[in-house]
Amino acid sequence: CRSCATAGAHCHDAACDARNGIEQVVMVRILEAQLTRNFSAFGRMDLFAAVDWSAAGPSATGSPHGVRIATTPIAWGGHFHPVWNYTCIGRPYVPPRDRCGTGVHISVTVFERAF
Repeated sequence: CRSCATAGAHCHDAACDARNGIEQVVMVRILEAQLTRNFSAFGRMDLFAAVDWSAAGPSATGSPHGVRIATTPIAWGGHFHPVWNYTCIGRPYVPPRDRCGTGVHISVTVFERAF
């Protein structure tokens, strides 16, 4: 950052980057899941995952999951071990200045297509 450069050093502080206009992006990649319970009445489960982003805990709307930022394609016949290898679109991220802030909460929920 500029203050570190003045001192002749270079820091790798995310908060410094944010103050100096360097944008950071969070990339979320959903690879696979390992389930232990069957939610299908018959046959194999066809599953997808939903990714929710919340800047500071529950959203202002009262949803505990925040804003839905991505949904994976359906893993047809994935049953207990669906594989997606899905990368979500990057989200801009500004870390809390004091390092003690709440930051961002990301939750991933797996759903069965039939429900």
